[in-house]
Order: sequence, then structure tokens, then C-alpha cells
Amino acid sequence: MSSEELPDVHSEKPAFPILVSRVGLTGVKLPPFKAGNGIFTPVFNIYVELPKHLKGAHLSRLYRVLTSNYEIMEEKGFEGLAFLAFKALEANAYAGKSYVEVYGDYLTRINDIPFHLRLGSGVSLDRATNKLEWFSEVETETVTSCPCAMKVSLHLFNTPFTHMQKAKVKVRVETDDKHISPIKIGELLTRVLNTPVNLLSRKEEAVFVQKIFVNPEFTEDVARRIFVTLIKGFKDTLDSNHYISVKVESLETIHQYHVESLITGYVKEFLNELEKGGFI
Repeated sequence: MSSEELPDVHSEKPAFPILVSRVGLTGVKLPPFKAGNGIFTPVFNIYVELPKHLKGAHLSRLYRVLTSNYEIMEEKGFEGLAFLAFKALEANAYAGKSYVEVYGDYLTRINDIPFHLRLGSGVSLDRATNKLEWFSEVETETVTSCPCAMKVSLHLFNTPFTHMQKAKVKVRVETDDKHISPIKIGELLTRVLNTPVNLLSRKEEAVFVQKIFVNPEFTEDVARRIFVTLIKGFKDTLDSNHYISVKVESLETIHQYHVESLITGYVKEFLNELEKGGFI
């Protein structure tokens, strides 16, 4: 039997005529590539929309899209995902939408010291409108000190005592066709957070601890400050209908539980209040 005579089970009629919003591959690991001033180790997810009259998607086509066009990421960075989304539709003529995402560790240097961030970015492409919708994500860490313990100890003992803790920070920005690089978001965060450092001299360590001590913050404070920093830092790119999510999880040192703060919403929901207060 020749290959032309082999049955195409994917093109058969499904048991139930229901559109599948996404079907595809997850966890596709490909070689690291240079991005910005560092190296990114990618893990891809790639999907297409499956119409209601087809039993299954041709998943091998999606794998070929990634492996045959992967070099575009070296050339265009994260914006190369749009080309991969186009190729996914080109390879699957029945699909109305495609989605390509990538996540991984970004290894770079800050002040000549090795440093890493967890980055992600993704795009969807609508065949009918040729419309792109982007998102970018960054995960990093900061160190905080408790303002409550400090103020209470100063009141009781006339000496400021407090506890410190590491906090996990996760930021997600959803836009339309205006892509914001997760590398740029990460660079902005490292400038305004107390990100842990792997190598410090004794003097540098003392200065770092003092900075944390004299600027105590709740997780709520950190989340609010990041949110405003993002709006100010990307004011020329963000539209009022773009969406931002900021999550800060404090890994508490004197409690058995952790503390989490979350701010989500569209830029337009916060602009009036921030502009009125002169914060942006």
C-alpha cells in the first residue's frame, strides 16, 4: 500500500461536532539561542484551532513548523513567534487560529555577575483578521523587610527591629499587536526590586541589607510599586485596553504560611487615579 492510500484518521468525522479551541504540542525543548545580552533556553508550546468537522489535528506538522523555522528566534528574538504562528496556519489550512508560546530561563550578567530570570512570551494569530495578540511574562525574586515589625519595635523598645524574607514576583502583560519584550520587562524589574545577588563583598552585602532595612514594604506595597513602574516604564507602548497582572508571594520567615498579593486589570482601570494623584 502506498503512502497515498494510507487512511487519514485525522480528517475523519468526529463523534461530536464541537470546535476545539486549542490542540497542539507542549513542552517542546529546542537548543538555546542568544537573546538581548544573554542566552535563553526555550521550551515551546504550539497549538491550532480545530474545526468541528475534523476528528484530529495533524500534530507532526506543528513539530515540523518549530524545528524547520526555529532559526527565526535567533534573528528576531521573541518577535519571531509571530512568524511561527503564521507557519502553523500555513501548514494547517483548516485552522482558523494558531498559538505559539515559549518559556525558559534567561541567563545574563548584571554588573559582570551571572544572573537569571524566568521569561515567557506568546502570540495568537487569527486567520480571518490577521490579528496578533501578544503576552509576555517575567518571574524573578526580591527581598523585603516588614514595616509593621519595624514600627512596633521602635515604639516598644526605641530600637527598630524587623524580619526579612524573599518574595517571588510574577508579572504578565497582555497586549494586541504591540509586543513588549519580556527581556525589557525583566530589566525594568531588576532596576526597581531588591533582586538577590549571588556574589557580594562584605561591604556590598552591608549596603544591600541597609537598602532593604531602610525601605520596608508589605507584599501589597511591592505589587503596587511594580504595577505603577510598568505603566510608567512602557507608557509609550501600553494602550488603555492592555492587561497587566502582578503577583508577589512572600516566603515568610517567622510564620508557617506565606503571603500573596495580586493586582490585575486593564490599564484604563488605573490611569485616572494615577494621573489624578500625579504618580504618572
